[in-house]
Amino acid sequence: MKIKPPSIQGGDIFANKIFAGSIRSEAVLGNKFLAVKSAIDNWNPLGLLPDAPDDEFDSESREISEKIDNYKNVSDIAEVVSDVFSRQFYKEGFELENCMDVAKVIYDGLRNLDVVNDV
Repeated sequence: MKIKPPSIQGGDIFANKIFAGSIRSEAVLGNKFLAVKSAIDNWNPLGLLPDAPDDEFDSESREISEKIDNYKNVSDIAEVVSDVFSRQFYKEGFELENCMDVAKVIYDGLRNLDVVNDV
């Protein structure tokens, strides 16, 4: 039995809104990922780039982009960055204060995408 996706040409308006909403959510998440990836790659915390593959920090960037959802300040984002990199690598060097600069770059990138809600 095949499951039919909601019709885009009329039909159930509620289903169409949900479908359109999920497409927008995926687009926002993709843009968030690109903003985070750009900041993390430029930060290059372990000095692996450009010698390492371009996707060296993609798993960390993806996790960070999924965890930051309408964060209101740089500190919140820095906590997520610190947590992700401390778990993936080691705590030394990824304390909160060491992640503030990259968090500011991420925050600014997300503001440009209208993903961050300013207080």
